[in-house]
Parts: sequence; structure tokens; C-alpha cells
Amino acid sequence: MITLVFSPRWFYGYDIIFEALAVIVTLIIGLYSLRIYRFSRERTYKYFGLSFLSFAAAFIGKIAMNFALYNPSAVKSTLQQAQPAVTQKLLEKSNLVLQAGYDAHRFLFLLALLGIYWIVSKSDDLEHRWFFVYLIALASLFSFNAYFIFHITATIMLLFILKHFHAFCFKRKAPMTTHLNFLAFSLLFLSQLVFIFVFLNNAIYVVAEVVQLLGFIVFLVSILSLVFRHGKKTHKD
Repeated sequence: MITLVFSPRWFYGYDIIFEALAVIVTLIIGLYSLRIYRFSRERTYKYFGLSFLSFAAAFIGKIAMNFALYNPSAVKSTLQQAQPAVTQKLLEKSNLVLQAGYDAHRFLFLLALLGIYWIVSKSDDLEHRWFFVYLIALASLFSFNAYFIFHITATIMLLFILKHFHAFCFKRKAPMTTHLNFLAFSLLFLSQLVFIFVFLNNAIYVVAEVVQLLGFIVFLVSILSLVFRHGKKTHKD
């Protein structure tokens, strides 16, 4: 059984556009990070790139889910069963694409956050890594009320990431890209926090989507500024 939280009717389809933009942005960030890794051989860029490719895959999963959900016949049959509450429960017999996309989005999104947490925390404990992957699988694939568990888990993980970034940004003389990344993670944290309260009003879902996309756009600005700076140095050399 999965729990879906519907956006406002007028936003149907627009969230697919938001997710498509997120895919493009995260793909660019991931590929550019891997490109920087090829030249610098700094493993941080490698894991950062892989994490953002995981974000991209997560949003592709969500797009697949939304296509299945917003299929006219699917929407009609779902809304006919709708309760006054915001959340809707569908049986496991429902569309496999819907289920697979829903699970893939949650697992890959949390996996991406975990990869970034490993980077900023500089953790090299392999046992802890696999344990965290196991916990993410439980939180994203097997939990009741998975929607809320997912966003609460993402919020907590982003809070830990922000803690490490805050220490680096404000206790040392950090470059502008680090401050941009801190801003981006702050926006992602805010978006996940807002997603939790969508049960109050489904218009909140739209606010969360906008803030989340803004966070990824700030990431893009950060990585492009880094590429531009490296390009200028290479040109001078």
C-alpha cells in the first residue's frame, strides 16, 4: 500500500514540468562534477556527481509516477475513491509504474542525500555506510505512511548536512561556492520541511515544489561558477 498526497488540481501536470527541470539541472550538476573529477582527481567531486545523478534518477522516477497518476482514467478512478483528507491510499494492485516510480523516487533521493552527507562528514566507515543504506531502504520502501516518513527523513538528513556546512562556512574563510551550496541545501531543507505540512492545505505542495527547484538552481549556479573559474585559470595558464 502506498500513500499519495495530491497537489491542487490546477497544478496537475505542472509538477511534471518542475520535475523535468530538476532532472535537467541535477544531470548538468552531476555530469559537470564528474568532469571536474576527471581533471582534478578529487574524490569529493566524484561522489558529489554520483549523488546528483541519483537525484536525477529520483526525479525521473517521480515523473513516471506522475504520468501514471495523471493519466485521465487513473485520476478519475482515484478521485472517485477520494476521502476528504489530503492523503489517498491505493492498493498494491494499482499501476506498477506508479508504485515503481514512487519507490524509486524516495529511495534514490535519500540515497543522494546520504552520499552528500558522507562527503561533508568525511566518513570512511564502510559498515556505517551500508547500515545507513539499509535504514534508507526501510524508510523509503517499507514504512507505513511512507510520504511523511520520507520527507521527515530527508529533513533530518539535510539538517545534518547543513550542520557540517555551517561549520565550514562560518568558522573558516570559505569560497563563494561553499556559501552558495549552503544556501542551496537550506532551500532543500526548507522544501522538505514544507512538504511535511501539505496535509494542512494542498497548495503547500506547490510552495514546496518551487522552493525545491530553487535549491537545485542555486546548486547549478554554484557548479557553473566553479567551472567558469577553473576555465579562466586554465586560459591564463
